[in-house]
Amino acid sequence: MSLFEAVPDIEMRWKAWSKVESTKRVIIGLLLLDSWYSSLLSTSPIIVPDSIQIIMPCNEALFLAHSSMRWTQLIRSGKRILMPTVLAPSENINIPAIEGPTDELSIQAVLAMVQLRQSEAYHRLLSNRASYPFAPCHTYAMDGRARCLPSLQFQIISKYRDYMEKMNPNALVMWHHMCMMLTADIQIFEFAAGRAGPAPARKALDDIAEWSQTPAARRACLHAAHIYKSMTNRKASDHPTFHSILSLFSAALVLGLYTFMVPSSANVSSTIGSIELMDEIDWQQVGTEGFTSFMEPRGSQSFSPTDDPAVNFIRNGATIYLRGVPFQGGYQSARRILLDYASLLKDSGKWSVKKFSYVLHIMSDVLMDVE
Repeated sequence: MSLFEAVPDIEMRWKAWSKVESTKRVIIGLLLLDSWYSSLLSTSPIIVPDSIQIIMPCNEALFLAHSSMRWTQLIRSGKRILMPTVLAPSENINIPAIEGPTDELSIQAVLAMVQLRQSEAYHRLLSNRASYPFAPCHTYAMDGRARCLPSLQFQIISKYRDYMEKMNPNALVMWHHMCMMLTADIQIFEFAAGRAGPAPARKALDDIAEWSQTPAARRACLHAAHIYKSMTNRKASDHPTFHSILSLFSAALVLGLYTFMVPSSANVSSTIGSIELMDEIDWQQVGTEGFTSFMEPRGSQSFSPTDDPAVNFIRNGATIYLRGVPFQGGYQSARRILLDYASLLKDSGKWSVKKFSYVLHIMSDVLMDVE
């Protein structure tokens, strides 16, 4: 504050503050770019997650003030020109709490910091290993730097859910995508889609068949469905980021291939009840369910049913419904899911998504031969 107060002229003070605020927003933009590209390319981020220390952006209205007079009026009405400094969340540093209504950029900055940590962990621990285990959270739980990732996701939804539900869906989609990437190794799904040829694709499908019977897989399906839901319900003015488009494609692979490889519920005596994947979910009630019970096949331990349908599904399985239609395991259900996601991708704004949509269409035909 002494820096700004050292400038006696209000016009000059406003311009000095504006330069500082602009720099903060450029930094957040760089954090987001690095987090998105490291996720897209499955590479280690350029920015070292533990080194991040950022001052949060001020209120958008203050930043968009068209004159020093308007800027001063907003300050007098309670808008703050100084914001707290945030360190990269980790095992020892919690997700920062945000007081009152906030701008999307602040939450996007925190999400980017967590995703940078997750991308670094994936590249360091999983990018060059054998395909087992299929749920990354299993590997992260055994690493001192990565084991905090499930806890950080839980903290985000506990502290920011009310804000994220009122914003452009990009923030909520980013959170769902990170949770999905904790419970499903997207590299295996890309191999199953044919990225490395037919032999690795067959091996990947066998891996997914085993993965599909785990609590981690069922949690991944919930997040995949809610990425679709968020993108479907967005307003025309809610322009999706490229990261949201990538998340939608990844969600199609996860839910489509889960449905293709999971044993038909008619043949699984332990399947309990049913669940509508598009129903509202109390994620605080779900907690870290499925993040901590990584690879236990159904029946390997006793999970008592609960009153929460999402928790019950993660623990014990169920027949899945999408918008009231039951989806049994197998080709027909998987094909319908892949085509639904492909159709939504085509309608998702300015980004060129022909490649993603084309892959899903091809898969919807090729899977019939696999079956």
